[in-house]
Amino acid sequence: MVKYGFYILGALILFSCIPTRRLEGVNGGKGNKVPYKGYKFTKGSKFAPSIYEVIDPNYFYELIGRYELDRKLKVIEDIGKDIVSVRVLQFYYNGRIRVFPKIEENPNPEKVGYRGVIYKQGNKTKIDFFKGVSQDGDMGIVTYQVWVEGDKLLLLERSLHNIILNEIPCYIYEKKDKVPEEWKQYKPDW
Repeated sequence: MVKYGFYILGALILFSCIPTRRLEGVNGGKGNKVPYKGYKFTKGSKFAPSIYEVIDPNYFYELIGRYELDRKLKVIEDIGKDIVSVRVLQFYYNGRIRVFPKIEENPNPEKVGYRGVIYKQGNKTKIDFFKGVSQDGDMGIVTYQVWVEGDKLLLLERSLHNIILNEIPCYIYEKKDKVPEEWKQYKPDW
């Protein structure tokens, strides 16, 4: 158990080392916290274009459901989806990803959205997102393992904390609308 405490302490120290800035936001609102301008995700260099043989970056993927799983990946609870928190994934050709609330529908990643990267680690596809990791507003990297089932993406958040609690969130996204051409003018620089 002491060993796990060292891992958690190390992760907290690592999370607190990434300086942040706040995006502009839309309609006068405050934008999301993101890493400082010029920050590059360390796993971004592991992007493999072959990932896009099964995930289509020309389409948005919309959150359609959520499950809580146990350590053996059996469903404990079907959380469903909350209309207020419907999120959309947008994939970019260089392996960068943005997630934002569906109601925002803003093409500019400098205004709204959390940032991330998709990459290969061994034979597994993973996503790292920079997002809130505590109720206190602390930000950090959260890693998801990705499974593709047809037009659906399953994002499994297998953190040490979730495994210890035996409650592993699994988010289900589905391929939905085509990304408009004008959205492609914005280049992800993270």
